[in-house]
Amino acid sequence: MPNNWCWTRLGNVGKTNVGLTYKPSDITDSTGTLVLRSSNIQNNKLNYSDNVYVSCTIPEKAFIYKGDLLICARNGSRSLVGKCAVFDEERAAFGAFMAKFCSDYNDYIKLYLDSPMFRLQLEGVKTETINQITQSNLKKQLLPFPPKREQKRIIEKINEITNLLEL
Repeated sequence: MPNNWCWTRLGNVGKTNVGLTYKPSDITDSTGTLVLRSSNIQNNKLNYSDNVYVSCTIPEKAFIYKGDLLICARNGSRSLVGKCAVFDEERAAFGAFMAKFCSDYNDYIKLYLDSPMFRLQLEGVKTETINQITQSNLKKQLLPFPPKREQKRIIEKINEITNLLEL
């Protein structure tokens, strides 16, 4: 690792929490509040074709805002735990099986969460009841952390390569 990089934990560079628990009777038509769930993350991006709306009171901590990362924290499929996307709208709620991560470094952190290195760290996270990464485990995940300028260069290069691959 370069000398000007460091190892840090996700909890040192951002905040995270889980989302809203709601009852089936809270579900309403599209006039309620959008609640994002695991199925809304498709191919590392948000897809709004499978939406759920609720009419219950939503605590502030269960809202996600533009630029926050939405992470699948619990799922019946182990391979889906950890999938994430950058939230691209102004505001929505997110479900209890999801987590949000708020940081000034989300663009870089998103690349890391998509990496095989992060996936390998998740292999060591086990629970008996459901495939999940707890808030404590998420905060403890190690992250190779370059200076902001290097983060920007890495993000630009990966975006450039991704755009070429999509052609």
